[in-house]
Amino acid sequence: MSKKKKWIFIGAVLFVLVILLIVYISIPSVGEPEKNFDYLWKSFDRNYSNFECKDIDWKALYDRYRSIVTPETTNRELFKIMAELLEHLDDKHVYIHKFNNVFFSGYDLPILGYSQLLKFDFRLPLNDFSLKLIKKKHIRGKFKKAFYVRQLNVPPFGLRYVFHYGWLDHDIVYIHISEMRNDDKKTEKAVNEILKYFKKAKSYIIDIRDNIGGYANPIKESLARKFADRDRVWAISYKRSGPAHTDFSEPEHWSIEPDERIDLSQMPVMLLTNKNTQSAAELFALVMGVLPNVTVVGDKTMGIFSDTQVYKLPNGWEFRLPIRKTTNHEGVWLEDKGITPDVFVKNTEVDIIGGKDKVLEKAIELIVAGNL
Repeated sequence: MSKKKKWIFIGAVLFVLVILLIVYISIPSVGEPEKNFDYLWKSFDRNYSNFECKDIDWKALYDRYRSIVTPETTNRELFKIMAELLEHLDDKHVYIHKFNNVFFSGYDLPILGYSQLLKFDFRLPLNDFSLKLIKKKHIRGKFKKAFYVRQLNVPPFGLRYVFHYGWLDHDIVYIHISEMRNDDKKTEKAVNEILKYFKKAKSYIIDIRDNIGGYANPIKESLARKFADRDRVWAISYKRSGPAHTDFSEPEHWSIEPDERIDLSQMPVMLLTNKNTQSAAELFALVMGVLPNVTVVGDKTMGIFSDTQVYKLPNGWEFRLPIRKTTNHEGVWLEDKGITPDVFVKNTEVDIIGGKDKVLEKAIELIVAGNL
């Protein structure tokens, strides 16, 4: 077979596969809708950790939506019904996913197909933060990068760096962290590289604005511990453990201990937050917030703290729900409220367009003034 005929054959096969996929998606198939709906509702009823702060009558919602699920309900109809049910939770940690559709609760978005999912990155369209502005206006010398990510399987899709860092005026270190990756070795390697570059640092600004979260432990172990002066409890967590929505396990006290290899506990630190600081980034903010040398500056965080677990329906659809109630070290539950910074400063989109980052400028001002 010639090369030309080979490519024609491959193209024909791909065309047929696409047609078959379109036909498969469009078929209004039915697969035990009542059983699957009941499984979803019961899974949340038994395991979901945030009913108290949501103030939702979950049983009433069951009665409302279960009444429209029948043996003839198609998969497409069932997925839409489930999405409407979960939207009442208004919880950004909740999603449901089938072959060609995903629904995220709490974002005020419709059911997303894969083409729409390519653009989804968990951030609200606030436009109150810009790395380009910081690089152009504030960084002195090189704006370096570390920890390269290729993410092609789950959102947010794309190629990017986790860390951006450089010098500001007055020998102030600037580090931006865009997400919390679940990779201890690469996180530790990047942090060591960054700290080595900043041997002569006099103070730090750690920026977690627009941080989409992920996994808090690697960054806590590799970075936060280096600023710790002693063992400190930074959060209290409880797991759903019984049939009542208020049934939880005994409290787990999560603590941080100093890193004996590097001691930066006397170093002034400003931690910058905004409304798009979310999930594991908020846990990192709780960790850093208990340290006496750290001041949190910026806007309130998003307010999604719970650990989650992924389940599968009998028909194979995947869904995620929060299973833990996590408070700050004083026992204050911040779900749906977010962390209030020590110094409240809020950018607007107009500020950023006009070349002004009031949050960063305030952090620099506090460091220079020694007003920690």
